[in-house]
Amino acid sequence: MSLPRLIDLNISQTDPLKLAPFYRELRQPQSDWMEVTVLPLEAKRMDLLAYRVYGDGDLRYVLSVILGLDNQLDAVRPGTVVQVPPEHWLRERIRFWQSFWEGK
Repeated sequence: MSLPRLIDLNISQTDPLKLAPFYRELRQPQSDWMEVTVLPLEAKRMDLLAYRVYGDGDLRYVLSVILGLDNQLDAVRPGTVVQVPPEHWLRERIRFWQSFWEGK
């Protein structure tokens, strides 16, 4: 079974340490990233915020990493401004790290 292409497990399904460089990059916003304000309804639902930003609730891991949440169910203060990467950046970085760890 193949994974959706924007899911971090494409980098590694067995070694969480291989995800660390990608997560570190997520925590360093770039100038072309957009700013998004967390709405009250989304404060405890990263999947709703991910759906609003990307059209895909499965990308909640991106927001959880950026916000430094240990658990995707942790609450964020409504009104928090988050800088999020565009989909093309996610796709490029996941491909890069996937190739890097596969030795391609």
